[in-house]
Amino acid sequence: MKNKIKLLILPIFSVFALSCANYIRPVNTVKNHSLINGNPVLKIDRDTLSLKMLGDYRFSQPKDSLIFTTNKELKQLLKRKQLRLPKKQILFTYTNMPIYNNVFGFYYNDLSLDSIRKLYDFSPKISYTNGMMYTYEYQDKTIADIYRETDHGIIRIICIGQPNFDSERFLVSEVEYVFFENNENWWLE
Repeated sequence: MKNKIKLLILPIFSVFALSCANYIRPVNTVKNHSLINGNPVLKIDRDTLSLKMLGDYRFSQPKDSLIFTTNKELKQLLKRKQLRLPKKQILFTYTNMPIYNNVFGFYYNDLSLDSIRKLYDFSPKISYTNGMMYTYEYQDKTIADIYRETDHGIIRIICIGQPNFDSERFLVSEVEYVFFENNENWWLE
């Protein structure tokens, strides 16, 4: 009888835990701060990957006025294209400068770029052999979905732009600069 009760409680608890996920919170990244850049080192299972960020990115407790999404909306983005929920969150940061940006990083084990490409019915805006970026509009916000392959899975960086902001300016001057020009070593490995 006790085993049957445990079998019933475990799935209920699991559903409850997943539905209450809080993605808008500081994430345990190793930070190397300099005067110009805050450079988080993303922890991915046994590996780490450095990411060069600009000095206006914050890794602390967020200010509500600078966050453009909710946990519910982010969960919908994560499940978009029938992609399963990630193994773990590896990054949360946001900016407090005019081109506002909310950035979330996730790790999916045992996924490949080919499996990601099959989920989209349009071509990526930027494509490399080890990663790519798709862009689209979602609830009046510009979204940049960046995928970077690792040895055992995929890093997914979701950048959410300020609602009703110039999407091309957001994509070119912020997302493309930070994640592709400033971190060109990510794409050359």
